[in-house]
Amino acid sequence: MQPESYSIYRWIARCYRNLGEYNDAEDHLELAIEDKPLSPKNNYEAGLLFMATEDYEKALECFQKANNIWIDADETYKPAQDVKRLIIELSTV
Repeated sequence: MQPESYSIYRWIARCYRNLGEYNDAEDHLELAIEDKPLSPKNNYEAGLLFMATEDYEKALECFQKANNIWIDADETYKPAQDVKRLIIELSTV
């Protein structure tokens, strides 16, 4: 663990999201995104949170940010492939 790393806030947000505590998840993600707004992992996690709260427009926006950063990622990089799949899924909602 790196206590000075803001990625800890993303991990805490993921835990809160999985517990259904979306407000707490969003509070922690805001801290992570404030520190690293162009982090594809932060934007991916934010997209998952917005999907959970059924805010599909915001989710799509976050996934598109992550996808733009991961655009040249290897086809074997699962998070990048997940983002592409979710963009397609949300485009049909």
